[in-house]
Amino acid sequence: FPVTITMNVIDELGRIVVTLMNGVPQQAGNHKVNFQNEAALNTSGIYFLRLHADGKTTIIKIINSR
Repeated sequence: FPVTITMNVIDELGRIVVTLMNGVPQQAGNHKVNFQNEAALNTSGIYFLRLHADGKTTIIKIINSR
């Protein structure tokens, strides 16, 4: 059964920099999301990828060194 996915990149202050997915239904399994071309991420710094699915939230630290 599909699960609704929301995926955001947030900055160190907790502000949403870019929304990669918003309420997208996905089947279980491995998936790829490409956000290399997101203009909002052109600045070096520390960001966090926040993934919310099936009532659970996971946050992953991203270090962007351009």
